[in-house]
Amino acid sequence: MLNKLSFCAFVLLLSLLTACDLPAPTPEPTSTPELTPTPQPTETPPQPSIIRPGQVIVDQRTVGDYVIKLWGDNADLEFVGGYGHFSIERDGRVTMVVDYAHKFPDVPAADLTGEGNPDVVLEQNCGSVRCYTTILLDFGPEPVEKFKIWSGQTAQGDSGRAEFVDLDDDGYYELITHDGIRPECSGSFIKVILQYWGGEGYQLASSQFPEQYVEEIEWQINRLDEEFEREEGVDDCSIARMVTLYMYMGRPEEARAVFERYYTADDAETVWLTLAEGIQQGRFYTE
Repeated sequence: MLNKLSFCAFVLLLSLLTACDLPAPTPEPTSTPELTPTPQPTETPPQPSIIRPGQVIVDQRTVGDYVIKLWGDNADLEFVGGYGHFSIERDGRVTMVVDYAHKFPDVPAADLTGEGNPDVVLEQNCGSVRCYTTILLDFGPEPVEKFKIWSGQTAQGDSGRAEFVDLDDDGYYELITHDGIRPECSGSFIKVILQYWGGEGYQLASSQFPEQYVEEIEWQINRLDEEFEREEGVDDCSIARMVTLYMYMGRPEEARAVFERYYTADDAETVWLTLAEGIQQGRFYTE
């Protein structure tokens, strides 16, 4: 009897426990908080340190959004020499620096190449009258270097300078400079005329302007005549300039003829070959 009662009590207790076994409430989903990104610091390009204590703005040009400044130790253009800098700035920030600044050469027009963009010409000097460099910058969307010449090993100052002139009145400007051929020969440099040909850059065009060389040829012939009569011949440095002039004008036959007329030494053929090879390696020479 007791066992039956115990069993019944157990069953009753189990049913009560089952009835109370309610499912646990489902937790409400919690929303993930939105994260605010931490602002990243904007990288500032390093600014070139171009200004030494005491430097001042000697001259400047404005081209669209750009300002090109010439910095020097004093305001005297003649003494800026190779100690200044050109700074090219946009929106108050320096985008380019050119050392050994000398001056802004005078130019006849804002657009020298004819491509429709304003151009700026910079002249550098390394501190010597025999050491110049000329740079032409085209200011399209970004400044682009279109031309650069330097005196280099020729040790002739004019071979690093440039003049822009419309020689044939066609609205486009030729570039006139000088090319030094033989640095060991004093005065061995000639006038060179270049034209701008778009993507090909500046190309030799001396042959198109023979009138530009009439006085030079006459002076050279008179000089050679006097030296030949006095010395019964001329040396290789004396004849080099005349030969180079004719070769750059696209007149090789006349170059050879003038050489044979005035240079009569036994090593003539060797000197001719050496001279011709040097000319053909000139920085502007084209056949």
